[in-house]
Amino acid sequence: MVTFNQPLYLVLALCLVPGFLLVGRVVDRFQKTAIARFGRWQTLSRFSKFSKKTTTAVAITLSLVFLTLAAAEPVLSSSENGTTRRTLNAILLVDVSRSMLAEDGPGGASRLEAGILAIEKLFEAYPDGRFGLVIYTDEVTVYPPTFDHTALSFILRDVLENYSSAVRGEGSDPITALNEAGKLIKELPYTVDAVFLISDGGKSLSPIDIHPPLAPVLKKLKGLGVHLVVIGVGGLIPAAIPVYADDGVLIGYHQYQGVVVYTALSEISLKSFADGTSGRYLRLTDTNDLVAIARSENLDSQPIAQESTTSLVWLPVTISILLTALWLRPRIS
Repeated sequence: MVTFNQPLYLVLALCLVPGFLLVGRVVDRFQKTAIARFGRWQTLSRFSKFSKKTTTAVAITLSLVFLTLAAAEPVLSSSENGTTRRTLNAILLVDVSRSMLAEDGPGGASRLEAGILAIEKLFEAYPDGRFGLVIYTDEVTVYPPTFDHTALSFILRDVLENYSSAVRGEGSDPITALNEAGKLIKELPYTVDAVFLISDGGKSLSPIDIHPPLAPVLKKLKGLGVHLVVIGVGGLIPAAIPVYADDGVLIGYHQYQGVVVYTALSEISLKSFADGTSGRYLRLTDTNDLVAIARSENLDSQPIAQESTTSLVWLPVTISILLTALWLRPRIS
């Protein structure tokens, strides 16, 4: 299949031919009028039926047409001999509870910001992958898989930058979030390779335990053939949760029932999720960790056929040169 990288020039090339014909008709009409002044046009026109000027105009016009076609950058695409690369379909579960604002992530970033940066690296590594998003506190919001990674980044950044207005609820409920991810995956008509759970493992502050049982949820995910990768983010030493004013000035630390809250990474609870599905647990130490584990565990199993392309710019350029050479030959000799 032939396509053009610069289709505007293709339109221009197509306009040159009717433009030439229009100009030719105007010139022809002018010539008829001029010849008719000296006698019958039908008789006198026999002596100059196809002049050298007409030949020159045709040669120049066709040369311009083919040069313009070359500027349109024609490309021959073929999928038959194309190579195949792999991409990743995944559901991203992101804990956005208040404890994720503690600033003990990699490089001194907040836990949530470090998780977002790692997710954005995943988007960069797999631009053709479908990604769904589940953000949760003790409430869960689900966004179905999409190729629009920019929109997903915007949602996460909005939570980070406008936390007080964007987030409702207290504590975190990863079990319900995993359950919703399983429901979503079951309904999709295509394969999902992995679920990435990014959390500090914090406990819910809800007074009543209304979470679904963990074991059936993990069994469902495992039965769907989905790889669960649990990403722990945060420090092992308890840290306070900063509170900032709208202008970015630190105004204090989050309190619960009048006492400053300290929070640390709870690896035991997070590892139990991974163990329940024969999945993987890792602690986030670098924003490239998600990409690294996706590749090391061969989670990127979705094949994408890449079309092989061949530039055809040389063809119209060659034709233009040949036309010019044929036009110049009798004049040189």
